[in-house]
Amino acid sequence: MAGKTRGPKKGTGGRSTILTKELCKRVCQLVGKGVPYKIACDGAGLSYDTFLLWKKKAIVILETKAPSKYNKKETNLVKFLTI
Repeated sequence: MAGKTRGPKKGTGGRSTILTKELCKRVCQLVGKGVPYKIACDGAGLSYDTFLLWKKKAIVILETKAPSKYNKKETNLVKFLTI
Protein backbone atom coordinates (compact mmCIF):
# COMPACT_ATOMS: atom_id res chain seq x y z
CA MET A 1 0.00 0.00 0.00
CA ALA A 2 1.17 3.50 -0.73
CA GLY A 3 2.15 5.59 2.25
CA LYS A 4 2.93 2.68 4.55
CA THR A 5 6.44 2.24 5.83
CA ARG A 6 7.95 -1.00 6.88
CA GLY A 7 9.98 -1.54 10.00
CA PRO A 8 13.70 -2.21 9.98
CA LYS A 9 15.00 -5.28 8.24
CA LYS A 10 15.25 -8.36 10.42
CA GLY A 11 18.67 -8.68 12.03
CA THR A 12 19.59 -5.02 11.78
CA GLY A 13 19.93 -2.50 14.54
CA GLY A 14 20.47 -3.20 18.18
CA ARG A 15 23.75 -3.44 19.98
CA SER A 16 26.69 -5.11 18.36
CA THR A 17 27.96 -8.30 19.93
CA ILE A 18 30.89 -8.35 22.32
CA LEU A 19 31.82 -11.78 21.02
CA THR A 20 35.14 -10.95 19.37
CA LYS A 21 38.16 -13.04 18.44
CA GLU A 22 40.12 -11.28 21.17
CA LEU A 23 37.52 -12.12 23.82
CA CYS A 24 37.40 -15.75 22.70
CA LYS A 25 41.17 -15.97 22.70
CA ARG A 26 41.45 -14.51 26.21
CA VAL A 27 38.83 -16.80 27.74
CA CYS A 28 40.35 -19.83 25.97
CA GLN A 29 43.84 -18.93 27.19
CA LEU A 30 42.66 -18.70 30.78
CA VAL A 31 40.59 -21.89 30.62
CA GLY A 32 43.57 -23.64 28.99
CA LYS A 33 45.64 -22.72 32.04
CA GLY A 34 43.10 -24.42 34.30
CA VAL A 35 41.23 -21.30 35.39
CA PRO A 36 37.53 -22.02 36.10
CA TYR A 37 35.10 -20.63 33.52
CA LYS A 38 33.56 -18.10 35.90
CA ILE A 39 36.94 -16.61 36.77
CA ALA A 40 38.13 -16.77 33.15
CA CYS A 41 35.06 -14.82 32.03
CA ASP A 42 35.65 -12.21 34.71
CA GLY A 43 39.30 -11.92 33.69
CA ALA A 44 38.29 -11.36 30.07
CA GLY A 45 35.63 -8.77 30.94
CA LEU A 46 32.72 -11.08 30.12
CA SER A 47 29.77 -11.59 32.41
CA TYR A 48 29.47 -15.24 33.46
CA ASP A 49 25.70 -14.94 32.98
CA THR A 50 26.30 -13.87 29.37
CA PHE A 51 28.65 -16.82 28.89
CA LEU A 52 25.96 -19.21 30.17
CA LEU A 53 23.33 -17.60 27.93
CA TRP A 54 25.63 -17.97 24.90
CA LYS A 55 26.26 -21.59 25.88
CA LYS A 56 22.51 -22.33 25.92
CA LYS A 57 22.10 -20.66 22.52
CA ALA A 58 25.01 -22.69 21.09
CA ILE A 59 23.43 -25.93 22.29
CA VAL A 60 20.15 -25.04 20.57
CA ILE A 61 22.01 -24.16 17.36
CA LEU A 62 23.96 -27.43 17.44
CA GLU A 63 20.79 -29.45 18.02
CA THR A 64 18.58 -27.75 15.44
CA LYS A 65 20.73 -26.63 12.50
CA ALA A 66 23.16 -28.13 10.06
CA PRO A 67 26.56 -26.37 10.15
CA SER A 68 26.07 -25.25 6.55
CA LYS A 69 23.02 -23.24 7.69
CA TYR A 70 24.77 -21.25 10.47
CA ASN A 71 25.04 -17.52 9.97
CA LYS A 72 28.32 -15.77 10.89
CA LYS A 73 27.23 -14.96 14.44
CA GLU A 74 26.09 -18.54 15.06
CA THR A 75 29.32 -19.93 13.62
CA ASN A 76 31.41 -17.76 15.95
CA LEU A 77 29.26 -18.64 18.94
CA VAL A 78 29.47 -22.38 18.32
CA LYS A 79 33.24 -22.24 17.71
CA PHE A 80 33.79 -20.33 20.93
CA LEU A 81 31.59 -22.49 23.11
CA THR A 82 32.73 -25.87 21.87
CA ILE A 83 36.24 -25.35 23.18
